[in-house]
Amino acid sequence: TQKLRLDQLVIQQNRTSLKKKENKADSKDALLSMIQHGAADVFKSGTSTGSAGTPEPGSGEKGDDIDLDELLLKSENKTKSLNAKYETLGLDDLQKFNQDSAYEWNGQDFKKKIQRDIISPLLLNPTKRERKENYSIDNYYKDVLNTGRSSTPSHPRMPKPHVFHSHQLQPPQLKVLYEKERMWTAKKTGYVPTMDDVKAAYGDISDEEEKKQKLELLKLSVSNSQPLTEEEEKMKADWESEGFTNWNKLEFRKFITVSGKYGRNSIQAIARELAPGKTLEEVRAYAKAFWSNIERIEDYEKYLKIIENEEEKIKRVKMQQEALRRKLSEYKNPFFDLKLKHPPSSNNKRTYSEEEDRFILLMLFKYGLDRDDVYELVRDEIRDCPLFELDFYFRSRTPVELARRGNTLLQCLEKEFNAGIVLDDATKDRMKKEDENGKRIREEFADQTANEKENVDGVESKKAKIEDTSNVGTEQLVAEKIPENETTH
Repeated sequence: TQKLRLDQLVIQQNRTSLKKKENKADSKDALLSMIQHGAADVFKSGTSTGSAGTPEPGSGEKGDDIDLDELLLKSENKTKSLNAKYETLGLDDLQKFNQDSAYEWNGQDFKKKIQRDIISPLLLNPTKRERKENYSIDNYYKDVLNTGRSSTPSHPRMPKPHVFHSHQLQPPQLKVLYEKERMWTAKKTGYVPTMDDVKAAYGDISDEEEKKQKLELLKLSVSNSQPLTEEEEKMKADWESEGFTNWNKLEFRKFITVSGKYGRNSIQAIARELAPGKTLEEVRAYAKAFWSNIERIEDYEKYLKIIENEEEKIKRVKMQQEALRRKLSEYKNPFFDLKLKHPPSSNNKRTYSEEEDRFILLMLFKYGLDRDDVYELVRDEIRDCPLFELDFYFRSRTPVELARRGNTLLQCLEKEFNAGIVLDDATKDRMKKEDENGKRIREEFADQTANEKENVDGVESKKAKIEDTSNVGTEQLVAEKIPENETTH
């Protein structure tokens, strides 16, 4: 029957592991457990239908009477219900014994119960998705307006040493007062210095014995410290006003660079480079204090050497400019008559001609040696000059190559006038006036060139308008003549 087939399928599809199927002892235990299924409940049951009330042999107790007819009737009804249930099932339906059917027991699907009671509430009420807040106004004002103090008192700490920047030119006596004030603050709070305070005060010290000595010295300074007097407080305020705390490290480095570029006495040029961060009065005051107290600055020898090297270059350029002026003043027409007493040595390689050298010297004197773009201007003059229209070698020289040749020619002039040139005050004043005149002439020349360009543009626009009007008149004349020719034909 179907029930026998069901028992056969259940036994054949025992849900034990493969290892248990291969083990005969496990198979026997599994089969015995199926046969004895429910027997323990029958014996332990205390109901009237159970056998718990049956007296054990030799106990002398009488159990409750059991109605065998009623028990047999229930068994028959149970058998009929099972037969009716499995008569409709075929072999294919009985073989659908899989993992999902294991959740069904006594007609109740426990899988649906798990889905309903455990999983569904989690899906219906998912967790709230929140963005990570980088800034919260409520939390900010909550912390700001929270005036409550912590219940645990904070331990006293030693004040950190005052940071001194040497380029700010603060008096060294001010550092002594700051240190005295720091020791007195530590003494008032009852603080005892540690090794961390030694590192903050004296820096990294590798020797342990020296560290201990510094620590003892620090403790002694704290124990013997005294508050600042009224006179010392006044001196502290005066010395604080003498420093330049508004000058940062970047502005100081720029001041050093510009001082070397224009010279230490060119205050206006230095102020133009430092504007708008610093005014002319601020630069003048700092420059005066800098050169008066340069020894206070850390590594001042390095900065002084940088400025002096740049000033030496400026001095050499001025001497070359003076030598070039004297050389050109010896000739009425230097472009054709100028000759060098110590000309550069000529090798077998292609060199510059005398005309080319004279033209380079003339252009250098025209624009001035102190300009950064002087050799770019010389190159443009060479390309615009009709005398060198067919000199492709000279026209193709780059500013770097022209600078190399110009330096060689200027060195030749230095040999010729080196002994006779003295940069006294009169010479410096004259050279300064020449520089101002040269600058004025260059500005006038630039304005004249711009005006000429505007005039040329105006002439070109007028010419274009005239051509347009003439073209329109010609078109009208042709249009008028066409009908006449058609009528004559």
